[in-house]
Amino acid sequence: MGQGRMERLGRPVWYGLFLLHAGLGVWAVLGLIEFLTPAPVGFGLANRHFPDWMQLLHWLAIGAGASAFMLTWRRFPQARLAAMAAAYGVMAVVCLIQTLLFLQHPGKWRDMGLEYAAYLAILWLLAHLPPAPGSRV
Repeated sequence: MGQGRMERLGRPVWYGLFLLHAGLGVWAVLGLIEFLTPAPVGFGLANRHFPDWMQLLHWLAIGAGASAFMLTWRRFPQARLAAMAAAYGVMAVVCLIQTLLFLQHPGKWRDMGLEYAAYLAILWLLAHLPPAPGSRV
């Protein structure tokens, strides 16, 4: 993709990535609330196939990924690519464990492949986009 096209697409893609990671953060917080609350809160976010340790690891990994993006949005843009590669790496390992040991549905391998493809696409975008709006370059 040409540099001029990336310049034009930069702002909407950045805001899309921001919304994606904000949504992941909300999902992780609600999942942790559901996990930690003694009485069922009824969000329905837990996967019944996961033991407690896996469910907790799931929410912590997603929360860490969302936090890494938000923390590097404006303050530490030079660390963003490395932070997101590490966060997505952790999320990919969690996904692999879930797929190998716990998930039962027939599309589990396709879903894992799509998740990994999304991580790689986002990392590619982070490496090629112009600086995020308002970030310290």
